[in-house]
This record gives sequence, structure tokens and C-alpha cells, in this order.
Amino acid sequence: IETWTVSAAPNLSVVTAAAARAPSERRGSALVVAATADASANQIASQYAGAQVALGADATRSRFMALAPASSVVHLAVPSYSNAAYPLLSRLVFNDEPGRRHSGAVLARDIAGQALPGTRLVVLDEVRTQPEYRTAGAFNLARAFLAAGVPGVLGTLPGADGSQTRELIEGFHRQVTAQVPVDEALTRVQRNALQQNGRRLGAWTALVIYGSDR
Repeated sequence: IETWTVSAAPNLSVVTAAAARAPSERRGSALVVAATADASANQIASQYAGAQVALGADATRSRFMALAPASSVVHLAVPSYSNAAYPLLSRLVFNDEPGRRHSGAVLARDIAGQALPGTRLVVLDEVRTQPEYRTAGAFNLARAFLAAGVPGVLGTLPGADGSQTRELIEGFHRQVTAQVPVDEALTRVQRNALQQNGRRLGAWTALVIYGSDR
């Protein structure tokens, strides 16, 4: 990353589809959904004019499904679970609707079947449900968003520690609001982290861009 800007894709068709999409002013609206009302979610939302925010009890499946199609940037700080054997059963878990237990799950197949023509970027900010839990990686869910028409997804690699990547994700959003393409935005954040930590490995290695919005 010190020399090249790097992004990943599950197959060549994803790259072709992303390249075919006409550039747009994708930073005009944003949706921030967080399972808990923390300072990081509010800080990210404050970077986007007119951002819609669903925090805590408001971070439900129905809110996400209703607001995401009209949002050019979607940031999701909710628990996620990868299913290696059946990738389409990987899921995001939002908070339950009032009076409806177990109503918060959104499967990868639900996402892949949702048209998101106006969404240019999704950020999967995985949340640990237990202190010892480390993420399984965002690849399966990222692939679902790419299938839904989103050209760029920021996710994590297996084993990422969300508490250590969150500051980098906040820096990534600052680059995005400055109209920097998403793959270049991540590269800038990673290069800055390398300079600050003496060129050592660290949390910066756990973030990856799937697809591209160029």
C-alpha cells in the first residue's frame, strides 16, 4: 500500500459492474446505524450534512431497509456473523422491533436481493458481542452488498479487533467527505497509520475495500 492503491473483488464481473456505473455525487446523504449510541457513531454522522442516524433502540431492521436505498453512504455498526458453509446465510443483527423478539436479523441473501442503486459506499463496522470475540471478516456480507449494486464496501478481514479499527474508520470517513475515492481514502489512512507506528503491522492491516467507486 505504500506504492499502490489496493481494493479487492470476489470476481471480475463485480469490477466490471462498478466501472459501468456513472459517477455521482454520492456523498450528498448518509445513513449511520449503530446498535449502541456511542460517540463514534455520532462523530461519523457529524461529518455528513443532513445524515440520518438510527442509534440504539432505533437501529432496527425496518429502519435500515427503509432508509438504505435512499442513502449514498451507509455506515453499519452492528453485530455480524459469517457463515462459511452457506455464505448467503451470513447476517447482520440489528436491534429487535418493539415487542418482536429475534426480528433484527438481515441475511446476506436479503441484502443481495435489495436494489441499492443510489448507494455508493457501505461501511461494515463490525461490533464484538463479547470481549473475547474477534470478527470473522466481512467478505460474505460485502459480496451481498456488491450484488445489490453497491460499488464500494469497506470491511474487515478475519480476526479484526473492532475497538482498534474504529479510529481508522473515522479517518476513512473524513477522507470520503473530502471527495476522495473510497479505495484511495483507505490507502491514505493506512499510509498515515504506517508513518505513525514506525512502519509496523497493526490495525490498519485489517481493513479492506471490496470493489471501487471510481
